[in-house]
Amino acid sequence: MSIAMTFNHIPVEGLLLKKRGMEHVWSLMNDRQGGGSNSSQFRFPVGLWVDNLQNMYVTDVLNFRVQYFPGVNSGNGTGTTVASGGLGYCYGLYVDRNGSIYVVDQTYNRIMKYSPSVSTTSDIQQVVNAQINQSRGLYVNENDGNSIYIADTLNHRIQKFVNGNDLTIGTTVAGVTGQPGSNANQLANPSAVIIDKQGNLYIADTSNSRIQKWSPNTFFGITVAGSQGGIAGTTAVDLNQPRALALNETGLLLYVADSGNDCVKMFLLN
Repeated sequence: MSIAMTFNHIPVEGLLLKKRGMEHVWSLMNDRQGGGSNSSQFRFPVGLWVDNLQNMYVTDVLNFRVQYFPGVNSGNGTGTTVASGGLGYCYGLYVDRNGSIYVVDQTYNRIMKYSPSVSTTSDIQQVVNAQINQSRGLYVNENDGNSIYIADTLNHRIQKFVNGNDLTIGTTVAGVTGQPGSNANQLANPSAVIIDKQGNLYIADTSNSRIQKWSPNTFFGITVAGSQGGIAGTTAVDLNQPRALALNETGLLLYVADSGNDCVKMFLLN
């Protein structure tokens, strides 16, 4: 594993990067002086998703909504609200192939699903309402029946919920519930999780300042970026409070929002 590139001076505090079919990293800046609630403004944008058609979805945390921007290259800065109404502080999001939007509602410790072109309340589902605590990130594995993986931040674990089963009961697939630490079987305040085509989990182990790779049916992770011992740093191979992840289509390039170092780093995976 080696460092390929660092993108400096990008304000990535709290930014969740999501990619599909994109070979570059999008960053979204929050104008703290001019933030607002109209269709062209944000108040603390956090979650970001760009689909194959370059449509962009953003969780606008302090406006309690998800905003949609068609064709980000069009230069049109006007968004449409595609999820709101009863949402609390919404952080991570995932948009599946059918256009359904999954949102982490951190305030109410739940995952909400909004069908495309929501027109009635029946198009809105609470798909996970379980023992999760201040979760930040999620990933929907569309190659595994739309199973939902959640970075259960303050429980220091990754939870898996199988679509079609009781979504109030999750399975811990990484970390030890309620026991933060830097051992190979532990996590500390994980913020994001993504999955490659082989089913490996990549976890932003935030308070350990590292990225852990967790292979299927294993009980420990392998450090693929940052310090194995959970120590933050400022060198090219170090991380400091990473909060977001993205893989390219080949699964060989890993992008990390290195929040504490105010940059995005790209790692070449073996």
